[in-house]
Amino acid sequence: MTEAFAENDYNTWKDLMSGKGRVTDVVNEDNFAQFAEAHRLGLAGDVEGANVIRAELGLRTGGGERMGAGHEKGMGMRDGGGMNR
Repeated sequence: MTEAFAENDYNTWKDLMSGKGRVTDVVNEDNFAQFAEAHRLGLAGDVEGANVIRAELGLRTGGGERMGAGHEKGMGMRDGGGMNR
């Protein structure tokens, strides 16, 4: 997996990730280099930078938030915050 990220090798990553969740529905050959960059940033300690890229891709960020279309801050919330009860 590390080598797939280091070499921007989408096909190897895809084979290794087969059947392992939503990320394989979002990440494709066209955006894999961006996803790999998020991985490298996270490893280097730049969690904020990695989360920006994850959000752009519509993936969950390190804090568990999912961003992207339909997941903007405050959507699905009442009174500007908190869980719907």
